[in-house]
Amino acid sequence: PGLAIVATAGDDGTILLRRLETSTTRLGVVVATVSAPCKLAGHSGRVNDLYVDDHRVVSCGDDGTIRVWAVDGVGDLEGRSVRTLKWKRSNRLAITALLVGSSLLAGLRSDGSVVAFTFLSAWAEVAPLRRAGASRV
Repeated sequence: PGLAIVATAGDDGTILLRRLETSTTRLGVVVATVSAPCKLAGHSGRVNDLYVDDHRVVSCGDDGTIRVWAVDGVGDLEGRSVRTLKWKRSNRLAITALLVGSSLLAGLRSDGSVVAFTFLSAWAEVAPLRRAGASRV
């Protein structure tokens, strides 16, 4: 038997999680069962990218935030927001893509800059990386 958590998101700022379980019958036929959706709400605006593993979902959106959700896939599928990462400047740009590593979380902003947060130091914000040739004012 296999188990996976599938996540979808869209323009309304919500994420839907479903548990996908597969099993093989005695005749060798693979059967898939999909759970009822678990709704995660928190972004104000479109969700642009998702990262999913066995215990968490990470999302980013047009609201300029990255959200980390704890997911419990045992029994009824449940999720809860455990951290919201916001860019401190007033010009919050959309975060359009994510990179999630074992100790670092990075988001690509709509202007091409990158914001990064580390898992190891209480989610301290790291200075944004600048594109080559970009000037500081």
